[in-house]
Formats: sequence, C-alpha cells, structure tokens
Amino acid sequence: MTETKHPGIFVEEVPTGMHPIAGVPTSIAGAVGYLKRGPLNLPVRCLNFGDFQRAFGGLDPDSPTSFQVSQFFLNGGSEIWVSRLCAAAAPAADPDGLPPSGSDVAGDPAASTGIHALDSLPQVDLILVPDMPAMDAPSYLTAAAALLDYALQRRAFALLDLPNDVATPAQAASWATGVPASLGRGIVSAAAYFPRVLVPTPFSPEPMALGASGTMAGIYAASDIGRGVWKAPAGIGARLAGVEALSCKINDGDNGLLNPLGVNALRTFPVYGNVAWGARTLASANSGDWDWKYISVRRLALFIEESLIQGLQWVVFEPNDEALWAQIRLSVSNFLYVLFTQGAFAGASPRDACLCICDATTTTTADILEGVVNIVVMFAPQKPAEFIVLTIQLNTAVPSPGPASGDATTSNVSPPSRA
Repeated sequence: MTETKHPGIFVEEVPTGMHPIAGVPTSIAGAVGYLKRGPLNLPVRCLNFGDFQRAFGGLDPDSPTSFQVSQFFLNGGSEIWVSRLCAAAAPAADPDGLPPSGSDVAGDPAASTGIHALDSLPQVDLILVPDMPAMDAPSYLTAAAALLDYALQRRAFALLDLPNDVATPAQAASWATGVPASLGRGIVSAAAYFPRVLVPTPFSPEPMALGASGTMAGIYAASDIGRGVWKAPAGIGARLAGVEALSCKINDGDNGLLNPLGVNALRTFPVYGNVAWGARTLASANSGDWDWKYISVRRLALFIEESLIQGLQWVVFEPNDEALWAQIRLSVSNFLYVLFTQGAFAGASPRDACLCICDATTTTTADILEGVVNIVVMFAPQKPAEFIVLTIQLNTAVPSPGPASGDATTSNVSPPSRA
C-alpha cells in the first residue's frame, strides 16, 4: 500500500496479473547437406545468400544443398540455418568429403551429428535434407525416417524430396502408395512435391534438376509473413521464383492421381507460370490422420502448440488452484482471440472458433496431488478451398419451344479428385 502521510491524491500501480502469450516464429528453416567448405555438423545462421557464400563458398555443382539454399532466398525465405554434412566413411585424403548416406543423415544425438546438428537451435520450423534424392533406396528410407522423426520431435515441418528415379506421375503415385506408410508417424508433419524443378546454373548451359524442398521452404516462409501460417502455401500466388521449367508437365489427370495420395503437384499455367498446386501432407492418404490432411492445418497446430509451451513457462511451480486456472484461461483465450481476428480460425464468432478449458473438470484432485495442471485447447482451423464448383445457367434471348429454355452445367476446377 502507498504511504499516506499528508492529505492529497495518491496513485498506486497494480499489476494486472496478465501473462501475454506471443506467437513463435514459423519460418525459420534448417538445412542439413553436403558442402565442400564450412564447419562440419555446426549450423550457421544465414539471413541472405551472401551469408551462405561467406560461410560455405556459394554455389557448387556437386552440392544440391547450395542450390536449395539459393532457392530458399529467391522464393522469399529470410532465415535458414545450414549444417554441413559429409559421409563418415569418406577417405581421409579427400578434404572435400563425400555426400552423406542415410545413416550419416540419421546421425548420433549424443555427438550432435547428422540431423541432430540442429539440436543446438532453440527453434526450427522447416527442415530439408537436399542430398536424399541421390541416395540408393535403403539410404533414402533411413534418411527419410530420421528426418520425419526429428521433425515430429521438434514440432517442425519436413519438406521431403522424392528420389531422382521418380520421373513420371505414375512413378510418383507408386512411390506415394508404398514409401510414406513405412516412414512412421512423422508423415503428419511432412509434405512432398512433384515434379522436380529446373534451375539455372553458372556451371552449365543446361539447367540443374532439383527437388523442390528449398523452393517450397522459401514459399512457406513468404506466405507465413504475408498471410499467416494458416494460409495454404499454394495457388497462383505461390509462384516458383528462379525456376526455368519443371522436369515434366502435369495435367489435370496427373494432378487428380497424385493429390489424394499426398503428393503435391507443381504445375505450369498460362499467365501465372510455374506454381505450387497442392496443399496436403504426406498423411492425407491415411484416413486415420485426416485431421492433419492439410499442410496449413498441421502447421497452425504446431504453431499454437509451440507458442503455448513457450508462453506458459511461468505456470511451473505456481500454486495449482482456481486462481492459477483462471490466469491460464485468460492468457490462452487472449492469444486465441488474436488469432481469430487475424483469420486463423473458422467460425462467425470467437465462441464458435476456439475455446480454452482449464478448471476442475480438466485438473482433478489426483492431478493436483501429482503436480499436474491440464489445459484443453480447441480450435476450428481454416481449410483451403481445393475444389471450386461452378453452376452456370445459360438463358437464350428468345424462349424456344420445348421443356427447357436453358442449360445447366457443373464443372470442377482442378485438381479434379475429391479424395
């Protein structure tokens, strides 16, 4: 209380008890791959391609990673941590090392090698391993499983490049029906794109074929900044910068084949050029994971989870009672309300869109004795409009004899498959 020793007006500032929750970044990328220069298994922060050139020497025809980093920045990315990775079995006499195998990518958590070199980062949102397409089948599966498991552990999202020998839509469909099912739970936090992109290279008059992971990571980052993580990184606004062409042409039929299997198509349209034309995770073909069918829904959930985990650290060691629960509800509800006003959720009102429950129904007496407070957060995510159905009625100028004076047609805008 303020001491009052003389008559007058006194002001006392009273804390509100509010603990605001700030949204975490969503577009910090991490790349682990073969490079001839730079520190091994030590991520370097790059805010532009000049930073990458100073640390790793710039573009290298033997390093897909160098071109993927370039594509990341060309397509709107602003921050990527790059970790150089070489094969552990490379000859000691070779100072440049050799491209890694699947086991090299899996690495050793205790030694912080391979994908675990990213353990030192406080946060990473998008992860890519550009060397995977050139690996043999066993190495590819080892690397892919390690990448997806790691993304799941870090509440990050993985961008998976298909093997180089997947060159046609039919081969991509065959890959999608066989490989993702063997990669474990991590497919809910991963996406794959087909076909490969062709990018210019100063080392040859012919363009270089690359997986789309670096290009799409840049598009994800740009979309997050411009629209929010809840916007699907696809459509005519998701143009592929720095891409001369695609390795093969995808038509509506091909798109309809790949889309239900969780392989996102890259397509070329008149006027718009090369664009990303798919917004699904690798789990979209699995009916048990349909909550995570869409990239934007999965990434929004990861964003909310990470924001709440970091924003509720103050709760630890507080008295586990109704006063604490009320503060938690207030903080979380305010955070969700801001997201609602920004368009992250479906629903006409906040009550329809999101809800935080933290009371005696979620935290029982037994939970309190165990030191546990349970918070239930529910939200209705926005989902991308994949299929636009147009009903068109055509009326003749002069009614003609017969039962009908017009015609009605219904058409589906690609992709045609609703699966």
